[in-house]
Amino acid sequence: MNSFINRTISGVLMLIVSFICIYCGGYALIGYTMTIAVLCLIELFRTFKLNDILVIVLSMLFSVAILYSIGSSNKDLVLTFFSLYFLSISIYYLFFNKINIENFGKLLFSFIYISIPMGIFLRLGQTNLLWVVFLISWGTDTFAYLFGIIFGKHKLYPSISPKKTVEGSLGGIFGSVILLNIFNFFVLKYNAVFIISFGIILSIVAQLGDLFASKIKREIGIKDFSNIIRGHGGFLDRFDSIIFVTPLVYIIFHIFGGSI
Repeated sequence: MNSFINRTISGVLMLIVSFICIYCGGYALIGYTMTIAVLCLIELFRTFKLNDILVIVLSMLFSVAILYSIGSSNKDLVLTFFSLYFLSISIYYLFFNKINIENFGKLLFSFIYISIPMGIFLRLGQTNLLWVVFLISWGTDTFAYLFGIIFGKHKLYPSISPKKTVEGSLGGIFGSVILLNIFNFFVLKYNAVFIISFGIILSIVAQLGDLFASKIKREIGIKDFSNIIRGHGGFLDRFDSIIFVTPLVYIIFHIFGGSI
């Protein structure tokens, strides 16, 4: 019961802060996005035991630059910053012997895994589609958790995430699609079939994002990326599904929905 209360309280607080930053937009959203990206990077570096301060600081600075460039739709800056980052850590790997090739790969993975989706996240902040990201991602997570507690019997993927159930997964899809349809009715005004179809796909992808992060934790041998958010773990534990959903929301509504 205490775990449920802690999870609920911290989840509501995160929701309130997120709502305020998205609603205000501008510098509030930029600061929110950059903070989340940096905190997620720190957690991932800590998970991978990447401890070289210079590389960490360099990665965070370039990550912030990349996501701001994506958010402002400046493709030239995106390519420039990514090329400079790759060149910088390549030279560092070549001459200083403080990271091996395995750590080099982990650095690149971490950088791309966090920076690109969070850049698109900032880009979506200029539209109502950022609400879609949250409704799907956190809606799926919340309803999957509730349905799993009440109805969960059959394990979904026990070798990766023992607590997740098929019933919870289906409940997450159902609940998030309902939320998305309500939002669509009042705000987006897309065809209902379009919203339901892609809502189901997005909810499945949100769960894949969660499982992807869970597999990383399982291989490393940790439960959460950190314990900073009571009942949820770390920021990456909270944003793992958002990282997967955000690029797909952009693709779906850009190509099929005619938005952005």
